[in-house]
Amino acid sequence: MDRPEHHPLYLLAFYSRSSSLREDSLLSRPTLAAEANIILFTGSREIEHSNFVKQTDGSLFDSPNPSPYRNARKPDPAVDAAWEAIDNIRTLPITADDVRKLGKDPELVAKFPEEYGLGSEAYVAELDIFHQIHCLNLLRNLAWAEYDRSEDHGKKPYSELHYVHVSHCTDMLMQSIMCQGSLDVLTFNWMETQDWPFPDFFVNRQCRDFDDIVKWQDENALPLMMGRNLTRPEGAKQIPAPEAFYEMFGKGSNVSIHDKM
Repeated sequence: MDRPEHHPLYLLAFYSRSSSLREDSLLSRPTLAAEANIILFTGSREIEHSNFVKQTDGSLFDSPNPSPYRNARKPDPAVDAAWEAIDNIRTLPITADDVRKLGKDPELVAKFPEEYGLGSEAYVAELDIFHQIHCLNLLRNLAWAEYDRSEDHGKKPYSELHYVHVSHCTDMLMQSIMCQGSLDVLTFNWMETQDWPFPDFFVNRQCRDFDDIVKWQDENALPLMMGRNLTRPEGAKQIPAPEAFYEMFGKGSNVSIHDKM
C-alpha cells in the first residue's frame, strides 16, 4: 500500500493578475482590477485533470440535455441516486508537512490508525468540492421536501413554477461547483464528546474580495428599477419559448415569468 506521502494533496487557489469585470463593455465603464499571489499546496503527486471550455446549461424549464443531478419539475429517484453517489465524502491521508502547508497544527489533526498500513504520520483529510456538494444536496432535499405534501392537510404551498425555479437554481450552483472543482483540503480533529473525527471547516483559501466586487457593482450598475422596468420593444428579434412553458401556461399564453418568479 502507498505511503501517505505518496498520496495527493492539493489546495488549488485562484490566481488573478490585472483581471477585470466586463473589460469589453461598450460603455467603457471602469474595470475592477485585483492582484493576488499564487498559493499552491501540493503533495508528491498531482491530480491529473483536464481543463476545457463548457457553456453553462442555463435552461429554466426542462433541459434538452439534463445532467443526472437535475430534477425535471418533480422529485426523481434517479436524480436522488446520482446525488447520493457523490455525497458520500471520502477521506484521504496527508502528511504532517501537508497539514502545516494548510496552516493547520498537526498536533490537533486526527490521524489514521497505524493498522491501516499508511504509516504513523497519516493525517485525515478530504477534498472540499465534495463537502460543497454535500451542503448543496442538503438544501436541495429541504427545497423538495414539501412537494409531496398531501392536499388533505392544506393547499400545497408552492406552484409548479416554483419547483422549476428550484430545479434551475440548484442545477446552476451544481454546475458552478463542478466547473470550479475546488481542490481545497479539509482536515479533521478529535473533538470533545465525539468518537468520530470531526471535520475542520475553517479552510484557508485564496479569495476574490467580495466587498470590492459589491463596491464595483454599486459604482457601475444601473439603478435597480431601470433593469426591472425593461420591456420588449416593438419588432425585437425573439428566441422561441420552450415547450415546457406552453405545457404549464397553455398555447398562446403571454404569462410573464418576470412577474411569477
